[in-house]
Amino acid sequence: MSAGIAAMLALALVSESGRVPAAEIKRLVISAAAADLLVETASIAFVEWSGGEDVDFSVENKGSELRLHVASGDLLHLRLPFGRSLEVQTQAGDVTLRGGFADLSCAVTAGNLVLSGRARAVEIESLGGDFTLDGNAETLKMTSVSGGLSLRGNVTEIRARTTSGDLQIEGELPTRLQFQTISGDIVVRGRAKKSGAWQLRTVSGDVRLGIIGGLHLRAHTRSGAVTLGGHELEETHFDKEIRGGGMELDTSTFSGDIQVD
Repeated sequence: MSAGIAAMLALALVSESGRVPAAEIKRLVISAAAADLLVETASIAFVEWSGGEDVDFSVENKGSELRLHVASGDLLHLRLPFGRSLEVQTQAGDVTLRGGFADLSCAVTAGNLVLSGRARAVEIESLGGDFTLDGNAETLKMTSVSGGLSLRGNVTEIRARTTSGDLQIEGELPTRLQFQTISGDIVVRGRAKKSGAWQLRTVSGDVRLGIIGGLHLRAHTRSGAVTLGGHELEETHFDKEIRGGGMELDTSTFSGDIQVD
């Protein structure tokens, strides 16, 4: 560890806020027992934080990793340079991320997570919180019990699984999507990508697709209804090219309805 970092650490230990030189820091790990988190990136040369109570921190892995733990408090506000990887673990509290990150990993027990910005690879584990992405990512992987996924941005590839959470996508549609839920609904509005390949699965939830552009659509339901362009079909299995074909879309339910506009 450099002398500069050691000096800043000594200062932060006796201050209500913290400030650490970020030149060597590539990854941050933040854990919170009961506090909301706000993490922002900026054109700065330090990692800075304020708020929260009982904040402990350490620099590890030869100065490349900064770890912070906040036990309680209303809000911990953290600012860091662009392009760092971030890992967040919370037991209770909402998490708001703004700006540009490298890899992003979040484990949320109770609380919602919002990313406004961009990241390279995003991985989410949630017990009960929803995840909203209002920005861009190359890949997104999510597992949740009751949390839903809401996307307003551009993600190349999504793999998500939830027990009762919903999927909502508006605007730019991902190229590859795998989504599986037991009772959640799936609502999609946007333009298809010709090279896209989607697989949507729900047991009792409904599927509502308002997709602009050509599709090769395969839709199947055991006891629900299939509606295409406002007309309910007699059959419960549908395999057809729509508007000249294009994106491969395979969707199925057990008792939920499938509606394609």
